[in-house]
Amino acid sequence: MTAYRQNQPLCPTCSQPLESLDTHAPQAVVDICKQCGGVWLDWEDGDFTDLARQIPPVAGRTIARGGLGDCPRCNKELIVEVFRDVAEVLRCSECAGAFVPYASIGKLSECTPAADMVEQPKGFWARVIGALKTKFPT
Repeated sequence: MTAYRQNQPLCPTCSQPLESLDTHAPQAVVDICKQCGGVWLDWEDGDFTDLARQIPPVAGRTIARGGLGDCPRCNKELIVEVFRDVAEVLRCSECAGAFVPYASIGKLSECTPAADMVEQPKGFWARVIGALKTKFPT
């Protein structure tokens, strides 16, 4: 157990206790806020898109009005980051953990998992070769 888990971490947006959530990923320890529905993910928990699909809806959630708080792991400032151009997450620049607001969870769950993403060729000739390989598979 890491040091920050010895005490119950608090939600960075509404300051309520975060509760551990079981996921299909054995190494992941995901924390969910039962009040605002946001989720804390440590950098080693896995792909955000896979984890977002496992987050249950929070009944009777309250929209947080507290603004940006500090990282529940290391108490450093959280910075707004746009993840894959679709969802805002609050990222810690110290430990690389991220708080995913409830509104962003659905957007993340619709993204292609990182393992399924194919990197697009960058240069002109790489694009030509890629197109030829698609048209004339070996």
